[in-house]
Amino acid sequence: MQETIFISLPLSELKTIIFNSVNACLDLRTPHNKLLYQDEALINIEEAAEFVNLSTASIYKLVSSNKIPFTKKHRRLLFERKELTAWLSTGRKLTLGEIERQSQKEPAG
Repeated sequence: MQETIFISLPLSELKTIIFNSVNACLDLRTPHNKLLYQDEALINIEEAAEFVNLSTASIYKLVSSNKIPFTKKHRRLLFERKELTAWLSTGRKLTLGEIERQSQKEPAG
């Protein structure tokens, strides 16, 4: 049989305990929870869209065509900041100064 204990608490303290307990439970359910995802580089689709300056619809389109690096975990799309940074740099165009410097370094053929 379970023991029942009655204690006297001010209402404000009881509210605080309940509030903190509920928030702790909700935090365990979030995809970017540090307990579930130790790597802080993992971000959700909204954060990824903001990071690469695109809409979430554009990110979903890139994911569906496998044009952007992503991970799927527990039916959620997750992205690594370092992979997104590398993906962004693959589309980088050289400046005129960089093209000129490269052409000066190449031996004349």
